[in-house]
Amino acid sequence: MINDFENSVMSAYANAVCKMLLGTDRLQPGLAFSAGYRRTIDDTVSIADVVQSTRHDMLRLSFEWNEGEFQLVELALFIWRDRGVLTVPNCHLYLPAGSDRARLVTSEISPRLFGLEANGVVCFDTVPENLYAGKSRAVSRLQSLLAPDELRTNWRT
Repeated sequence: MINDFENSVMSAYANAVCKMLLGTDRLQPGLAFSAGYRRTIDDTVSIADVVQSTRHDMLRLSFEWNEGEFQLVELALFIWRDRGVLTVPNCHLYLPAGSDRARLVTSEISPRLFGLEANGVVCFDTVPENLYAGKSRAVSRLQSLLAPDELRTNWRT
């Protein structure tokens, strides 16, 4: 069961990530955010069922306790498709140089770039430049959006 502290951390991160990815756009039907403990296979199936039944793409923020800190450990996309749900685990925030709107990027081996619009996920054909620098900019921006010091947990880059 999620306690009040965990809930406040998850809410702060969800709000900050939403602001980074959507800017000033308001969330509309077609896109949802979810937060909770690290996903299990049962969670993945349950989230995919929700995405399929609602036809809303979803960004899932996963957290866990590690060395006394409640940390954000994963961003995962669940993208609705006519015949199923595409799951994109282990995404990272990526902030292009000179932009204030972040994107989500997958692994460095074969990176894919996703953007969030107010009503769903958009996949870009372009490959992001300088992944390390973009991910570092995004982590710095995320930390700056998390005002209270007790919510500033370490998140892997």
